[in-house]
Amino acid sequence: MAEARGGRAWRVAPTALAVAAGCAVLSGAWLVWAVAGALDDPAREAPCAEALAFGGGTLPPGATDARCTVQRGIDTHHRADFRMPRAEVADRAARNRPDLRMRTGVCGPQSVAACGSTDGTGGQAHALDIAVTHEDAVTARVSVEAFTV
Repeated sequence: MAEARGGRAWRVAPTALAVAAGCAVLSGAWLVWAVAGALDDPAREAPCAEALAFGGGTLPPGATDARCTVQRGIDTHHRADFRMPRAEVADRAARNRPDLRMRTGVCGPQSVAACGSTDGTGGQAHALDIAVTHEDAVTARVSVEAFTV
């Protein structure tokens, strides 16, 4: 009788281990699928008020051609592109974002007239990058990126 019980226990243990291993493999596959899906989330159009508020800002008066996107995954990334009067860019940046370190010269891989960044955004974002391109004598194109890290 003792042998019969021991024999049954011997068969149940490998079955339980196989079921547990199968569950672990399925859980791991689901986790990989979920993370890969989050990383591959494409940028989608978003309201500019939402995109700029994420970085603690607003669309400037007189801004035109505004286009904004959001990309969510592990981190969140909002981008706003718009045109505004060139003469107002520096004043608006200084008035609204005194912590923003605007500079000229080397501003990354793109060719821009000025750029700035800050780690404190006043919004939900952890960081904010701004790039300004002078399109002509009166118009500047501004690109604002606010994101979590």
